[in-house]
Amino acid sequence: MLKLNKTIIETAYDGFWLFDTNGYLLEVNQAYANMVGYTREELIGEHIFQLSVQSNTPELVRARIKKAIGHASAI
Repeated sequence: MLKLNKTIIETAYDGFWLFDTNGYLLEVNQAYANMVGYTREELIGEHIFQLSVQSNTPELVRARIKKAIGHASAI
């Protein structure tokens, strides 16, 4: 099942990114890399605050990460 999920993410037309609890990118698919104009290798390890197109503050990014963690733990 894990291999199937990875295949779906890798071939999706939608951008996908996975980040750790500190906001650093662990994985992105090629669609996302194409959307932002970087290679996947360049994106891995970057902080999501650096990539956000909205006018975010570090506090807002931290609050969103905390909210995402809360939603994930509720599943």
